Amino acid sequence: MAGLGASGAAVNIDVFDKARPHTGETVPEGDPRLWQSGAMARVYRRTARENGFSLPLPKSHYGFVPERLPVDGRPRVWQSQFRGGLTNFWGGTMMPLPDSDFARWPVSRADLDPYYAQIAALVGISGEADGLTPLLGTEPSNRPPLQLHPAIARLIAAINSGDKGLRAGVNRIALETRAHAPNACVWCGECLVGCFRGAPFTTASLFARWHAEGRVARLSDGEVTGIDLKARTLTVRDGEAEDTHGPYDRIFIAAGCLGSTRLLMDSMGLDAAEMADSRVVNTPIVDTSWRGVTPDRKGGFGLTHGLVLIPEADGSGIAAQTQLYPTLPHFWRSASPAALWGLAGLAGRPLAARLVWARSYLAARGANRYHLRRGADGTLSAHMEASDEGRALAAHANRALARALEGSAFQVLGFAASGGGSSSHYGAARPFRVGDGIVGVDFALAEGVYLADSAAWPDVPAMSPTFTIMANAMRIAQTAL
Repeated sequence: MAGLGASGAAVNIDVFDKARPHTGETVPEGDPRLWQSGAMARVYRRTARENGFSLPLPKSHYGFVPERLPVDGRPRVWQSQFRGGLTNFWGGTMMPLPDSDFARWPVSRADLDPYYAQIAALVGISGEADGLTPLLGTEPSNRPPLQLHPAIARLIAAINSGDKGLRAGVNRIALETRAHAPNACVWCGECLVGCFRGAPFTTASLFARWHAEGRVARLSDGEVTGIDLKARTLTVRDGEAEDTHGPYDRIFIAAGCLGSTRLLMDSMGLDAAEMADSRVVNTPIVDTSWRGVTPDRKGGFGLTHGLVLIPEADGSGIAAQTQLYPTLPHFWRSASPAALWGLAGLAGRPLAARLVWARSYLAARGANRYHLRRGADGTLSAHMEASDEGRALAAHANRALARALEGSAFQVLGFAASGGGSSSHYGAARPFRVGDGIVGVDFALAEGVYLADSAAWPDVPAMSPTFTIMANAMRIAQTAL
């Protein structure tokens, strides 16, 4: 939508974004630090009920979580049914792809740079120039940096103090940190249960604002169930009714990789497709020094604090993007009943002062692939093909972290690493991806119909994809007009 507006053309925009209604359960309001007794426990019970048991529980919106597509019979691939899609649940990291990741793209990093700048101005990115800036090619941040956890600040300094080939810095995140802004982050630390301030960027808030301003003519909760690529019409189900909308001059498909792939399979009569999922590994890192500050009982920031970029052994690109998290109350709340949270916190808070989690997103060659099939009844199923190179990449990432921290107080506990599962960074759907089927260099599926998300990418890189999805979508929209 921003790209269409920035094109300078007079446009009339309809947005179709399926929105699942909440169940009617009470959602706590206001600052979580001021919630009445029992409100947080209800949120965690709802999360566990919707998600099923896991440690830790996933990020939710006050206990509501996205649906997940089963893979080999187990729920795995997130597919949001809420307006704004997975931006309601994302971590907000906004990192541009390096030049090396564009090797198989029909456009270059230089082609996308103007659109990165436009998205940064639209969304707002918290961060600062630091050890990562030279690797990014340009500094995208335009908001004050987030408040780093003390152990993570020391960890970043330790990595940057040597010359081991790694660079670290504060997370670049789509977060409102300007103190005067009405939705500014207040550092309550409860990000994983939902932001009552609306500080992280979501497309839902953008849709609502632009609809109120008249920049969006129609904002529909209906579900698009089919696209006629030649006629440029949409079949939309709203409740029990199903209607045809259009024809439109332009249609931009941006339903997320899984949503777009499913929609195109149904519209084109395809029984099979594939998509990739960047693989992750989680590794604990311990600060063994005597110093340290125990985090406050309530406060801080509950998403990614720091980033480390780990190069390939031959220097050919980025092998892993490692996100640094503190140990949060969310961890022990997920593992124990509410009646024991106080006791768990007595042990958890001192540990949280020293235990950092490194979550490494691996390069494309380590990605898992999902083979999607549509059954006779229209339901979608998936089978996962695990990457043979994923374990080697994960081991390389942990060895690189350990080498960079040699001689410091930090110990990388590689033996305790876990993961190999979904990162929720999906892309590279066949047969839609560029250079491997029907999508051309302009990301057009047909005349006037464009695939504007990561389903058309040639692969899924280590770097967080959302900034590039947004920038490339803006490029597609502007050039389409």
